[in-house]
Amino acid sequence: MAVLGATLSPGAQAVTERTIRDATAVKERHEKSLFGLPAVVGVGVGASKNDASKAAIQIFVSRSLRRKERAQFPRILEGVPVDIVLTGPVQARPRR
Repeated sequence: MAVLGATLSPGAQAVTERTIRDATAVKERHEKSLFGLPAVVGVGVGASKNDASKAAIQIFVSRSLRRKERAQFPRILEGVPVDIVLTGPVQARPRR
């Protein structure tokens, strides 16, 4: 997954390709369990929403999470921050 739309402050550094690669490896090791969490419709890797110079595992959810549900989500996996991204429902489109 490419880093799209990340805004950097003056003097900030962009997330590196190596950091994205390392975070992707962590995501792949945990992907199966992440899809078992409530409302998860996808997982990816991109710039952290808290620090665009760091990679984060992004967990895409179809709806807002209740506090109890949110508590089930990791904040960090193997040192990589985790961001939860509300996307809404996801549907496959028919092939043309």
